Amino acid sequence: MVTSFTRKYPTVLVYILFCIPIFGAKSLDTFVFSYWFYKFEGDIAVIVVSIVMFIFRIVSIFLYPIIGSLSDRNFPFTRTLGKRFPWIVISGVLTPILFVILIWLPVLDQGIFWVVFFVLYLLYAIAFSLYITSYYALLFTKFRNPKERIFIGTITELLSAIMVFIVFFAPIHFDVRGASIAVALFFIIPLFIGILGLREEEELINTYFSPNQAPKERVFKGFLQKFTIFKNKNFLILLSRFIVISISNFLFLILLNIYSSIVLNASSIFRILLDLVYIFWFIIGILAIFLPSWFLGHLNAYRVSGLALGIALVAFFFFADNILTAFIFIGIIGFTYGLETASLIPIIGDVFDEHAVISRKHSEGFYYGILTTFATMGVIIAPIIMVFFYSFLELLPISISIIKIVMTLIPGIPIILVMILFTLFFDLKPDKTEAIRMELKELEL
Repeated sequence: MVTSFTRKYPTVLVYILFCIPIFGAKSLDTFVFSYWFYKFEGDIAVIVVSIVMFIFRIVSIFLYPIIGSLSDRNFPFTRTLGKRFPWIVISGVLTPILFVILIWLPVLDQGIFWVVFFVLYLLYAIAFSLYITSYYALLFTKFRNPKERIFIGTITELLSAIMVFIVFFAPIHFDVRGASIAVALFFIIPLFIGILGLREEEELINTYFSPNQAPKERVFKGFLQKFTIFKNKNFLILLSRFIVISISNFLFLILLNIYSSIVLNASSIFRILLDLVYIFWFIIGILAIFLPSWFLGHLNAYRVSGLALGIALVAFFFFADNILTAFIFIGIIGFTYGLETASLIPIIGDVFDEHAVISRKHSEGFYYGILTTFATMGVIIAPIIMVFFYSFLELLPISISIIKIVMTLIPGIPIILVMILFTLFFDLKPDKTEAIRMELKELEL
């Protein structure tokens, strides 16, 4: 495999070491956002924590791009330590510490608790968002070759999925505070194991000081100039994917249990089995992406897997009316979603590379922050759809149809439309992306 920069260590070792630190990262957010600790063991009303979470969801719309842009700038330490690496280490240490403090927060008067929890959660969220945006910004600049990106993207998504699902299922059987320590350790230990893979190569650091990059602007003006990426057609199509998939995944997974209990009249054990089927095939889908990418290329592999996901969701509405068909379609949906997720990283990289040539600078931290913002907006919009869903659910004669519509058609049809956009208007095809990478190399960017 052709590598992007000269590696100080064996290439495969660099790949493995780079991927390891993401293993426990996303599981922290899953653990905190579930907040079942406060629901089942604390004396604080669930509504208090829910309000804090919702407020932060709104705040994070503005937070992610601002935090993400921090690692885009050169600092006095950049020449020796790199641009992204220091922020990954700093936020990687702070995030698990703040996470544990957040979970171990003692029960206080509700008014005091509200303020303390919000401040702690905000600090945790800043550290966490800095870690995620810096990590993925480094991924897109450190690994320029599409085959590298799809390999790294597959492994990172696989590791993230495994740990998120472990945290999602396991904590309900253990002491929450003890489990929080374990989850924090699963974050920080892989970070230090893989720390050598996160170091930026000398060639990469030299690109941060390229004489061909755009002149350095004042902080505020430079920040505003980054919004020119919204003029990029391919970036706008990519944004549509993030918000649609975010809404779709939320609705499908939340309603899966309701569907299995009301429509299929299934037991709790059966509902868990449905979740496990989805998880199993999602992971298989992630691992299977190498095959379609090899034969079709990463862009066509993404289009096909995304279209298959949308079609599977729509087909679920018409055909999944018994236990057997439910198992089949949930497996197909999990598999196609795994394929779509794993094939996304090189697509994002192509878009970022294109705008780096246009703007003559790398602002991947800001760009990835924008994508995360739109995914967050999807998580805000999805519960609003759920509110309308619950209002209709009381009408028993149509409740089953409403469940299936919100669970399958509302997610599936927009996904199909987004994939049509990718097919008709997304123009970063292999010849063009190769030319972009060559131009970046000539510009020493």
